[in-house]
Amino acid sequence: MSKERITPSSIAEQLNQHKYEDLGVFLRKDVDWFALAPSSILPREKVRAFVTSINDEEVRLDVMRFLNKYAIDYFSEIAQKDIEIDFHVGISSAADIEREAVKRVGMFQKELTFQIDLIESSGKYTGARYSKLEKKIEDLEKQLKRKDEDIENLDKLINELEEKVNRFEHPEKFGKYIPAELRGRQFQDIMAYLQTKQIVLPLYSDSTYGRLIQCYRWYGSKGLFGYYVERLNEEFDLNEAREQRNWHIFESVFENYDKLVDEARKAVSKYRKNNKALLPAKADFVDEAIKYANGELKNAQIARI
Repeated sequence: MSKERITPSSIAEQLNQHKYEDLGVFLRKDVDWFALAPSSILPREKVRAFVTSINDEEVRLDVMRFLNKYAIDYFSEIAQKDIEIDFHVGISSAADIEREAVKRVGMFQKELTFQIDLIESSGKYTGARYSKLEKKIEDLEKQLKRKDEDIENLDKLINELEEKVNRFEHPEKFGKYIPAELRGRQFQDIMAYLQTKQIVLPLYSDSTYGRLIQCYRWYGSKGLFGYYVERLNEEFDLNEAREQRNWHIFESVFENYDKLVDEARKAVSKYRKNNKALLPAKADFVDEAIKYANGELKNAQIARI
């Protein structure tokens, strides 16, 4: 980026003019987010104006996900400095300043979560993997028009990919839903927190009330899924006879449950039998999600929806 003063408008202009080769590299390395004045982007109306000024909806979605994920890292410290300069009435200590900064960043993330949901709930975008599947289908269809050979195999592959996409678009047709035992604010908050950590992705279906979350896809490790099942059994008192974990209840919750359950069970069995065995990576995110849902997590990185 140039050495001119960085503003949300200048960043949006570069995005709209496609002055980058790789969006991820541009957001991580080319934009100096630390140089932004907090007052230019943190207030709800400012971040809303910024993201809606990005013309390409898919680029806008990627930018919002990036900012939501790294908001604390980029804006917490500069927000504190801004508050120290303003020294608002009622802020009289370092702890007050830190709490106010966390509050401002939290409101910033809440607005981003709202704007992300507006796009995702349309069902048009459901994550990078879904987009790649659609692209794969398009490429294969073009190949079919150019070639006559291997048509049977290509048709089979297309049908398999179309079924996978269909599972994303219409999970209810494949017996996926949130069971009654998990329908509540606590479960919603747990899943919302895990979504910010890119561990789960909600899948939607049409209803009389619009597009609603029908189930989820798990993007964490299989071992982490086992830990998740273990902890939620405890939290929601789902255990069956003789303290056996209830795995079956999560079969309808996750679109890819069948690909997770076997290895997940093995992972749980391993650390149950050996108290020295390490918990799976990111197990702390599951614990944090439960604390967040119970209102026990201070400085939560997402605001309640």
